[in-house]
Amino acid sequence: MAALQSRSSTQMAGRRCARNCRAGGRQLDVVCQRMVGEWCCPQPMFFKPTGAPATLLSEAGNIELVVAMLVRDGRRMRVVTLTNLESDFAVQGHLDISCTKLNWSNGATWTKAVQAKAERPEEVTPAEPKTLLEPTERQIAREDSDTVPGKVVPGCCLCLGGPGKRSDTPLLAASPAGAQVAPPLASPPLSVEVIRARGLSGAEGASYDISCKCQIRDKPGSGAFTTQVVPSSSPIWNHLGELDGYSVGDSLELVLLALVCPGSIPIGKVILPSDQFHPGGFEGEVRIQDTAEGTEAYLTIDVAPAGEVAGRKPFLSEPQMGNVIQRVFDSPEADRIPGRVHEERLASLVKVINRRLREALLTFMNESLVQVLQVLLDSSLDGQAKVRAVAATLRDTLVAPLEDALGRVVSTLPGVLQGGEGDLIRLVAEKIMEEMVEGGATMLQSLVGSISLASL
Repeated sequence: MAALQSRSSTQMAGRRCARNCRAGGRQLDVVCQRMVGEWCCPQPMFFKPTGAPATLLSEAGNIELVVAMLVRDGRRMRVVTLTNLESDFAVQGHLDISCTKLNWSNGATWTKAVQAKAERPEEVTPAEPKTLLEPTERQIAREDSDTVPGKVVPGCCLCLGGPGKRSDTPLLAASPAGAQVAPPLASPPLSVEVIRARGLSGAEGASYDISCKCQIRDKPGSGAFTTQVVPSSSPIWNHLGELDGYSVGDSLELVLLALVCPGSIPIGKVILPSDQFHPGGFEGEVRIQDTAEGTEAYLTIDVAPAGEVAGRKPFLSEPQMGNVIQRVFDSPEADRIPGRVHEERLASLVKVINRRLREALLTFMNESLVQVLQVLLDSSLDGQAKVRAVAATLRDTLVAPLEDALGRVVSTLPGVLQGGEGDLIRLVAEKIMEEMVEGGATMLQSLVGSISLASL
């Protein structure tokens, strides 16, 4: 527990603990949620809520906290997702680099509080149902047999409770130290994409039709899925599925199956430990084990980061991807590529790129501009709806900053900002942006089909 960057510490994310605390002679069950990870202090952290809505909370403590690292504008960001598992209400926030403040998207801000320096724990006042306890004012005393009387135990990141409320979560048997620990809290469905396999030509099942079964290791009763059968020793599946029974710490097992009459036989498997894909996800090739002697085969998979329930969503629609594939084949440059790519392989490559297009764009583009691109590509919106959506985004991301910048630039000119010219500058900025957008759209329309980006 002292190793701050230990991968094993991430396995404690999403785990709940329960302690029974005495408050004024009354029994109070406090359910705690704890944040851990390589960027988080291994000791529990106090966060005092400011204006946090009651909808975030649960009397039974059935909430889940998931953290993920995202790259935005070239910067790594810690994105926190808090979900009420009873109501499915969820909210996202950002944790600052010092791990002292959580800024939620709904406007609530939680700040790291300073622990009270008391010889004995302060009296815990029973909280109203569905209210956060503030550990800075109500410390929790451990009643373990090996604890010094009066020792103040650090609280957890989130503490929920109500007067006389008992947790519905069954507790495990007490540990030797006397502490009772609740079972791990199940995570949201884990999104896994089985992309392709290679190197199976020398395997026993090389002449068979091959599929891949993805499941949680040692949990035969949990959710699992199997790809379609592909008649190839180098099958391409691009199959996206979800595992509902995943809990933090579970390993993934992917079994390659060769179709034979009347069933199938395993010809290899991959075991992916939890610390290789949680919480940041995994993408790449993994050596296939238990293959035929002398065979070196690999499986390409993509496990979505924690919190991405739907995985990496496609940026382009199916018809748009078809257009991209056709453009590649129609392009003169395609003939200069050695060994012209087979259509099936090209379709697989385009699909893989499409699911990572947004992530790539965000490394050098503002999120608002990426949103504009998505609106323009959305075939479900008509022209007027796209104009309104794009105009709203441009107004927020370009017009308002341009208005402020113009105000600063012309403020040095005598008399310019006198007599209500500030409103006029706002209107001028808006019309300048309209002219820029309209002119750019007209130019792009005239260029479509007549110029290749490769020639620019």
